[in-house]
Amino acid sequence: MRLREILKESNSPGEYVYHASYLPNLANGLRSIAAKGLVPSRTGYGGPGVYFAYDPEGGFYHVDKEDATLFRVKWADLVNKFGVYPTNEDGIQRDDDEIIVPGVVPADLLELEYFPGEWWDVRSALGAETYHADDIEEGWRDTLATAAVAGGIALGGTGSMMAKQAVGDYFSGAKEPAAVTQQVKTPAQKAELPKTFTQAKKQPSAPAALKAEPAKPAGPVVVKPVTSNPLEVTLLKVAKAQGLAGTELAAFMAQCAHETLDFKRLVEFGGSLDFRKYDPKYAPKKAKALGNKQVGDGARYKGRGFIQITGRWNYKQAGEELGLPLEKHPELAEKPEVAAKIAVWFWKHRVKPNVDNFHDVNDVTKQINPGLRGIENRKDTFKTYMKVATAGKGANDNA
Repeated sequence: MRLREILKESNSPGEYVYHASYLPNLANGLRSIAAKGLVPSRTGYGGPGVYFAYDPEGGFYHVDKEDATLFRVKWADLVNKFGVYPTNEDGIQRDDDEIIVPGVVPADLLELEYFPGEWWDVRSALGAETYHADDIEEGWRDTLATAAVAGGIALGGTGSMMAKQAVGDYFSGAKEPAAVTQQVKTPAQKAELPKTFTQAKKQPSAPAALKAEPAKPAGPVVVKPVTSNPLEVTLLKVAKAQGLAGTELAAFMAQCAHETLDFKRLVEFGGSLDFRKYDPKYAPKKAKALGNKQVGDGARYKGRGFIQITGRWNYKQAGEELGLPLEKHPELAEKPEVAAKIAVWFWKHRVKPNVDNFHDVNDVTKQINPGLRGIENRKDTFKTYMKVATAGKGANDNA
């Protein structure tokens, strides 16, 4: 029975409707959608069209949830563009829990779930995937060329940290996350700390300080949190307890901030297909470099932490050094305090021995990302930490 035959006039979707697409290569899939939009399928039980469900779970009616990317679009936008049957004879058809859109749904109407619960426009996500693809390939070339055989934990900075990141607008500073709220200051209260680094850099006192390379301060460098983010506070406390201080600590925090998209995420995000790039069955050279031996090791030993550890060998090495069962329980690296200890251990063994001047952001970054990916953002974040450290202003004076 066609949908128009069972149409219920009283039934209407909520604010959004949802569609899941099988995109085995997310970058290529998004590139196609950005250029062409969501194109109607030729067949379907209700006829040709683009199918959307009334709820997110329903969006996966026709595809495997593990291998698909979920999109959403505002119902009002679809109605404005296509109309609804029977008011428009050739418009959207709908039943109790699903609709059929009779034409191409443009990319500028779409959002996709880039992280769980976080929705991004198609072009930003495409920029993120392109950045990731370039960065991970460079990281692997460096790893294999130097015969490191996973001797380093970080696999090339932000790109290797996550399979999906909202890099496009983030690195340009052009887009502020929707969750950020306006700061409210009252004479009787201590000034509220910015919630993000973007906010911190937009403070009135920031522009002049951030234009020039940071000079070596005359006074003490007392590193404090730049934002009110609890992950940042936890990392700083652990780093201080492990003996990091001064300019070195500012450099450490800046690098970790960049690697986690300003402390937004500690886990490499992706589905089963994303982590095939680490799996011995699908990527034997990369898997061997990481010490991954068994099918499934790619997903099991995906990137975790402030400076990501990736691969069985790295989890085993870090676990043995820190007295933690990371090879057996890799998920422990997702816990903030454990992730902080791993990051400091990595810094002391991989970065610190190879850096003479922690003011030199290029030199510091080379130890983490030989290709210097995201170098401008890393420099800006280091300047921000130094500005706060030398001005005596931070989220928590006791941190």
